[in-house]
Amino acid sequence: MAYDEEDCSVAIEAALVDEKEWDSIQSFLKSKYMTEQATFHNYHVRYKNESDAGKRKELGDRMIVKFLTLDGDATLPDHVSLYRDLKRRMKKLKDADYPTDLFNSAHDKLILSIATVWDEYIASKQKQQTPQTGK
Repeated sequence: MAYDEEDCSVAIEAALVDEKEWDSIQSFLKSKYMTEQATFHNYHVRYKNESDAGKRKELGDRMIVKFLTLDGDATLPDHVSLYRDLKRRMKKLKDADYPTDLFNSAHDKLILSIATVWDEYIASKQKQQTPQTGK
């Protein structure tokens, strides 16, 4: 079953919020060598939920290195443009606290990356749920 782009994004966003579904997606992404996508989502959730501005800045700085530079161990696809855009935004912030939506554009790209394998994920999920009848 093919999704159109908007339906696919809505379905992915809903799945990312559901803990059980996220565990399943995370395993699937790892099998597709997209571990950095799963790791980024986990960090992004922690970042958005961090209420302490100092801890959020510390986590944000760690995320920049980990996901948006070649020095990190989970560099995202398109990290160069994401890094450039993020640095421009941070320059405008000057010394203000990092906003909770700082990494939203990177997360939007994560959803697009997942969308490239979404039909395959749904098919594998349906395959697992279909009882095997071997005669």
